[in-house]
Amino acid sequence: MGTGKTGACLVCGKETSTLCSKCAKAGHDLFFCSPEHQKLVWAEHRRVCGRRLALDPWPCMAEFLDQVAKVPAYYTAQHIHDFTAGHNHPFDLFTAQPALADFRCVEIRRKCRSRNLHDVLGKTDVFQVIPEFWLHFCPATPVGVAWYAGMQHRVDILFSLLHRHAQEDPNVPLAYCRNAYKQVEEYLLSPASNVGPCASLMINTFRRLIDPDTMVLHIKIL
Repeated sequence: MGTGKTGACLVCGKETSTLCSKCAKAGHDLFFCSPEHQKLVWAEHRRVCGRRLALDPWPCMAEFLDQVAKVPAYYTAQHIHDFTAGHNHPFDLFTAQPALADFRCVEIRRKCRSRNLHDVLGKTDVFQVIPEFWLHFCPATPVGVAWYAGMQHRVDILFSLLHRHAQEDPNVPLAYCRNAYKQVEEYLLSPASNVGPCASLMINTFRRLIDPDTMVLHIKIL
């Protein structure tokens, strides 16, 4: 879908004006320079393609963190619970059902005896791996905040490429993974993410979890 906008392909980084049409209608500018590159991540992206992933008018992340900072420590957990109560997880068809979510958590722990998430890249469902990333990246993230939707789409694409690279897919060189990683950082720094001064903190956390050069995950399963 062409809209006159241009941006870097989320797979290879090439400048393009072609957007994922369904996501564009949902308010997300996800660029793919060719159908082939969109197909590389389609197995995972199809699960969230066209979804806003932020169904409610939540405050921006900076505002939320400011609210939490004003709450005494012993009330923080309850405040976060109240703030997010009544809202569905964006992957309602895949992880919102408690029994299914519990099963996924148990299953990835069974497969990953070492507790090192990098060891199961390419060996398990990407959507079993991604929640573990979120637990470390921003464990108190309300699922409806404005920045979360754009971030989630990009994280899904990154992990989809990491998954295929770990499987030694010849169509997914390490350079593609590095580009997708770069796209996540650039999104956090952009006005679209709406995270303001939190961007640097998030990027530093992101770099601790995934090495930007080797693309090795440094995430221990909790």
